[in-house]
Amino acid sequence: MDTLDDGIYNTSRSFDSVPTANPQDIANTGSSIASFRLGLPSTGSNQAGDTAAYIRRTDHAIYGQDDIKVTRKFTLDLGLRR
Repeated sequence: MDTLDDGIYNTSRSFDSVPTANPQDIANTGSSIASFRLGLPSTGSNQAGDTAAYIRRTDHAIYGQDDIKVTRKFTLDLGLRR
């Protein structure tokens, strides 16, 4: 088994003789080391990120808006956001 866990990303791979075995005689042929060297895992899993993390974020913003009537037919809508 090949395992990597750095706290953020973890991966696990298992290697057996099946990927390198003769399909006519799987029980007596193949090598788990050959499967490993060729990068042919029989099972594996990946996980990215800490799934137990509780992430909270609060944002505050300011917004101002005003309507200015320039003429009888023209109104100016102004807004400022920060």
